[in-house]
Amino acid sequence: MAPKPTGAAAPIHAPAAHDAFSPLRHVRLESGHVLRTWDTGRTRNGATLVAYELCDPASVVLFAGEDFRPSPMHADDSDATLRALLGFLTLRPGDTDREYFADYTARQLEFATSDAAQLLAFIYSDDPSIVGSENEGTFEDIDDDGDDDGWSREDYERAFGPHAARARFEGRTGR
Repeated sequence: MAPKPTGAAAPIHAPAAHDAFSPLRHVRLESGHVLRTWDTGRTRNGATLVAYELCDPASVVLFAGEDFRPSPMHADDSDATLRALLGFLTLRPGDTDREYFADYTARQLEFATSDAAQLLAFIYSDDPSIVGSENEGTFEDIDDDGDDDGWSREDYERAFGPHAARARFEGRTGR
């Protein structure tokens, strides 16, 4: 017998055709992960659908989809919307029903159980005790004009390690 639906629904995490969408935000997180969002121009049940892509510090895509529905209380390109999206992308086993993770890839499960996901979930939480405090994570907006976002290889390696720098500056893997 199949388990009953519980109401929890994991993001689809399907590759998105981002060229057809209007960019909303392209930000670097404090961990070196990069989050991009796009306006799909579509709605579901009256709510805007936002496309997204979360990459690790080596620019390998962890999650991509076209199914995030932000709160109507916040602009689609606001920090509050990015925090809400990260709330879903950083859920860990035990945070919600097992079924939520049923379609995760091995890489996504590895991320979900990692210290990085736990850190991101904490510093980018929309919990009022975090937002506005010294623990609040910041979003560094990245210029989308070309690939040059201001990082030298030396600075990137210092910030994220030699493996991440090699992957970023000598060719991106996993894309």
